[in-house]
This record gives sequence, C-alpha cells and structure tokens, in this order.
Amino acid sequence: MDKQELFPVTVYLRNLIAGSTGAEFAGAIAETDEAQVGATIKAVTIVLTTLPILTVYPFIQRYFVSGIMLGAVKG
Repeated sequence: MDKQELFPVTVYLRNLIAGSTGAEFAGAIAETDEAQVGATIKAVTIVLTTLPILTVYPFIQRYFVSGIMLGAVKG
C-alpha cells in the first residue's frame, strides 16, 4: 500500500513497536532507558488493541454462544 493512513491497525502498531525499539533512539537515550521506552510502548499498544475487543464482546457474546451451540447439535 502506498498511503500510510490506509494501513490496518495491526500494521500501524507493528511499525510503531519496530520504530520504538529501533536504532533511532540509540544516540538520544541510554540503553536501559531505550529498553524501558520500548517496553512501555509495547504495553500501551497491547492495551489499546485489546480494549475495544473487551468492551464489545459482552454485547455480542450471545451470538457466539448460539452459533457454537447450533454447530454442535448433531442430527
């Protein structure tokens, strides 16, 4: 894809994590600070990607359960 604004969220977050742990921080901050920044960015991206799933799932859980039960019935 040519346009960065059309990237899916997963690609954007992967690029964000790769950029935060890359070499561009090497000259600016110390090794331990760089590792801390990278770990913080990874934690924030995990929370930001799972939060929408956790907020929507309780409302659509009954559809998942009914689909599983419908598929499990033999006969």
